Amino acid sequence: MKTCTKCNKNKPQKEFYPEKKGKRLMAHCKECVSKYQRLYRVKNRERFLQKETMYRLVNKDRISAYYSANKDNYNRARNMRNQTKTGKLSKKLQDRKYRLKKHGMTLDQYDKLLKKQNGKCGICGIKFCENNLQNRKMKNEFPRVDHCHRAGNIRGLLCFKCNVGLGAYDDDIERLDKAITYLARANV
Repeated sequence: MKTCTKCNKNKPQKEFYPEKKGKRLMAHCKECVSKYQRLYRVKNRERFLQKETMYRLVNKDRISAYYSANKDNYNRARNMRNQTKTGKLSKKLQDRKYRLKKHGMTLDQYDKLLKKQNGKCGICGIKFCENNLQNRKMKNEFPRVDHCHRAGNIRGLLCFKCNVGLGAYDDDIERLDKAITYLARANV
C-alpha cells in the first residue's frame, strides 16, 4: 500500500505509475495524474492544438505513409464500430457535438433548450424522438438548431421540415406573411 500525496488516500501499488527514471513509483496515483493531465490540456488547449498542427505539417509525408500502410486496419475497425449499437450511438453523439459546436452551443445548453420546448419543434409542435415518423415522410431523428443568419443568435430547436421552410424564405417575415396569405386564399 502507498499513500497518494495529492488525494491522501491509501491505494495498492498497482494504482501508481512508475517514475521515468529508477524503480520507484510516482507520488500521485493514476487517478490524480489523469485528472491533472485532463485539466492541463483544457487550460492549454490552444498550445496543444498549435503543437499538433505543427507536427502534422512537419510530418505530413510520414503520417500519410503510416495511414496508407494501415488503411485496412482503420477501415475494419471503423466498420466494426459503426455496426455495433454503441458504435452507432457514439457516432450520433459525435455528430451532435459537431453540429452544436458549429453554433457555439454546449450539450448542456442544448438539453436545457430541448427541455424548455418540452421536446417538441418550436413551430409545428411535433415531438422529437428516435425515428419519429409521426405524420411525416422522413425521419425526424434530431432537432435542428435554428439560428439567425445575420446576428448568429440561437432562436430554438426545429424539426427538419420547419427548419428548411424557414431557410427557404431567408427568415424574411414579409415573404412568410405573403406565403400564409397565399395559402389561405388557395384553400378557400
